[in-house]
Amino acid sequence: MSTTSVSLLAFFLHHAYAQLDVVGSWNHVCALGVDDPMPTVCSSAGMTKTDSGGKIECGGNFDCCLCQSMICGSSDGSKTCDELNCNGDSGCFGVRDIQIYGSRSDGAVISCNGDESCNSTKIIGSNIKEVICSGDGACARSTFMFNCMTSEPCTLSCGGEESCAGQPDFERALFDDTYLSTQMVIENTAGLECGDQA
Repeated sequence: MSTTSVSLLAFFLHHAYAQLDVVGSWNHVCALGVDDPMPTVCSSAGMTKTDSGGKIECGGNFDCCLCQSMICGSSDGSKTCDELNCNGDSGCFGVRDIQIYGSRSDGAVISCNGDESCNSTKIIGSNIKEVICSGDGACARSTFMFNCMTSEPCTLSCGGEESCAGQPDFERALFDDTYLSTQMVIENTAGLECGDQA
């Protein structure tokens, strides 16, 4: 095999397995894998996603990663949120303006089931019924500032590996100033439930 053929083969192999780094609204990197389609819910940085019928769905990998803001319900209670579903891997990764406002009677559920699905997010709101962090790294390095339902304290469930990890990776933190630690300020909570490796 000639030197040119080897060089071309190496070039194509490198690009075949490379990822596409797309910069999100909060200066974070949405690192799409070779098999990941471009995000569909927020297709470009700077977009705001609002709820449809009380729900926001980010079911595909990186679907909402480029969003500037995600708003479900309203702070004045005129509209309420039932669910935020970040089920794709890195579905809501890095979005630092997520607002969830559940109803006083039924509350809102925050589901972060994909790997790193809510990683490095900031979620504020009120009347939260339940928070599920079942994907690996799902809620790690995030900021949660909300109150649970008055009538029923909510549980934060961390089931995935390092799903609610708080300490940043020191080596990564040296080179990535967007790499955050975990902060949770939750009023009226029933507590934190952690799996063996959460």
